[in-house]
Parts: sequence; structure tokens; C-alpha cells
Amino acid sequence: MKRNWKVVRIILEQVEKETLADFIRTKQYLSDAETADADVLLGHVEIMIDAGILKNCRVTRGLSGQIENWDLRAPFITMYGHDLLDALRDETVWNRLTSRAKQVGVSLSWEFIKAAIPIVMTEIVSSI
Repeated sequence: MKRNWKVVRIILEQVEKETLADFIRTKQYLSDAETADADVLLGHVEIMIDAGILKNCRVTRGLSGQIENWDLRAPFITMYGHDLLDALRDETVWNRLTSRAKQVGVSLSWEFIKAAIPIVMTEIVSSI
């Protein structure tokens, strides 16, 4: 699975609205996300849990590596997750983050985004 920041934003927005489980169960992701595969969507939830963006939810894989079970009844967005969602929603911040990553020649990883958000926000506030 390739990480897709648009899918991450969609997941965070669904958690914020408290509708993620229904979004997946009713297959709304088929028209709302850039994926037609629930395993890709749940795979993104899984890496967001690992990154500390989401908590109080679970995605379980079997021995074959396939997703066997998930529990999204009460997912919670952490402070890091809210910062990320704010950055993903704000076109100015997101464009500066992606531009900064290209400038320094690094991938747009979660670690880079966490480190760059405060810098970009300081630049934006300083330019006012």
C-alpha cells in the first residue's frame, strides 16, 4: 500500500464527525476516497494508529497479512492528528509543507510534516 495524504485527510475528517465506522461499513469510501479498497483505507487507519495520529481503535491482520478484524467504534484524534488535519485542510500550509520538502529534497513523511509544521506556521505568522 502506498500512503496517500488525501485518504489520511478523509479518515481524519470522518473521525472528527464520528462517522468513520459507518463510512467504511456502508462503503461510502467508494465515492469519497481515492480508493475503492477497504483494505487500503483500513491500512491507512493502521499506520495512523502506529504514528500516534489516532488512538482508541484497532486494525488486526492475520498470518497472511490480510486485515481480519477492525474496531472503529470510538476512534480518537490525538493532538498530533489535529495538527495534521489542520495542515491538510489549509491549502497555504499544505503547499508550504510540500514546497519545503521539495526544497530540502526529502519525502513528505509524517516525521517531516511533524517537524515542519511549527516552522511553516512561524513563517506564516511572521509574514502578517
